[in-house]
Amino acid sequence: FNWCYFTVMKQTSLSIAVVLLYTAPVFVTVLSKYFFQEAITSRKITSLVLTIFGCSLAIQLIPIGNMQIPFISIVLGLLSAFFCGLYSIIGKQVSRHYNFLTTTVYALCMGSIFILPTSQLWEKTEAFQSAEVWLNIGGIVIISTIGAYTLYTFGLTRIESSKAAILGAMEPMIAVLIGVIIFNDNLQF
Repeated sequence: FNWCYFTVMKQTSLSIAVVLLYTAPVFVTVLSKYFFQEAITSRKITSLVLTIFGCSLAIQLIPIGNMQIPFISIVLGLLSAFFCGLYSIIGKQVSRHYNFLTTTVYALCMGSIFILPTSQLWEKTEAFQSAEVWLNIGGIVIISTIGAYTLYTFGLTRIESSKAAILGAMEPMIAVLIGVIIFNDNLQF
């Protein structure tokens, strides 16, 4: 998930990476039907259609012909959504046997083990001399990662995984706003 997500971000922009990532509820809803026998209701279908339509508009897939995003970025973005969605499926299954905090700790530890070899941190040792870098790392680790995953995993213990994924799709609106306001991403209408 992280590798695909950050690669899309590097190739395009934060906003496009986020929009593609939030097609994850589609994958979660389909997989939840098969793994947990969750009903695919008309509300879920409506939410998913609106999600896909909104994502298509946001990355200019609609109207056809206006898209200027590399095809590989779209594929990697959809893969990031699929892998992100797997957390809902696996997390829901595991939450039946373990506390949500245990699930979160193991998920984050395993994710760290797999992302370290591809991160090439050893090539950026000079960046770690800056207090600003450590402040950003702290924010990402504590707020965006530990906090977010802990709350989401707790939510999985209480509601259907497809509903959790659909509710989680509210995040892109905030992420796009942050991309525009803080990172000066350009939104074209």
